[in-house]
Amino acid sequence: MKISYYDMFDLISEESIDLLTNHMNEQELEKILYQNFDYKITLQNVMKMLPKNRKRKRVTWRGRLLIAALVLMTISSTVFAIKQLSVLEGGIELVSDENKHLIGKELTYNAKAENTSKGMYNILEESDIIKNIEKDAHIPRVVDEFTVTEENGIFLVPEFIFTNDSMVILKKENGSGWDLKKGEALQIQLELYPSEINNGKGQSIIYQYVYDGKLMKELKSEHGLFQNYELNALKSGEYYVCLVGGSSDSITVKKGEIFKLD
Repeated sequence: MKISYYDMFDLISEESIDLLTNHMNEQELEKILYQNFDYKITLQNVMKMLPKNRKRKRVTWRGRLLIAALVLMTISSTVFAIKQLSVLEGGIELVSDENKHLIGKELTYNAKAENTSKGMYNILEESDIIKNIEKDAHIPRVVDEFTVTEENGIFLVPEFIFTNDSMVILKKENGSGWDLKKGEALQIQLELYPSEINNGKGQSIIYQYVYDGKLMKELKSEHGLFQNYELNALKSGEYYVCLVGGSSDSITVKKGEIFKLD
């Protein structure tokens, strides 16, 4: 599940605000927020400060913002656990002016612990496409979804950088995958930027796919600057192409095409 700060504020109900504002003033709130930075301690202190009965008191907008910050602290451990990581943190990024200097470079990075769990829970939370996981399917450290653009029936893959065991799911502009009938196939052709770690001979990518919302266990590994992967539909349904970094260092896709085979 991906959630923005705007969404988080929407989750703060009037009843929750009233509960806190009726029982403490702004000074008490500030003391809790700034002296007790741990959200568990903050919650414990708030509960201790709630008396059985107390006269209702009006609190200003500043007080309400402090309360909102308090609520954000209580859910921050979940929110930040699913935030997207930068390439230097062991994550995934579209190529931009800010990161193009990293293309082909040997990088030193440490993937953050909260995103390295092999558990099914993290992946289901991070992806809107993956709803289930087939038994024994490979589960990557992190996952992100990038959009391909269509030109005359060919879908163009954007430039992106991804790291070891990070997964990129490719989707159409409307967010859907490819509807394939049994026996049909997709062809995925990629060109990679040369990397200095192996004299520009190319790197390894692991190919997986999502079928009707389920991440499947079938894998195929390709190596080199130019790669071809054929996704064959064993059953009719909606398919998404997944690319997993199989190199010890980052990989940058220079360009790519996806199209149905005749």
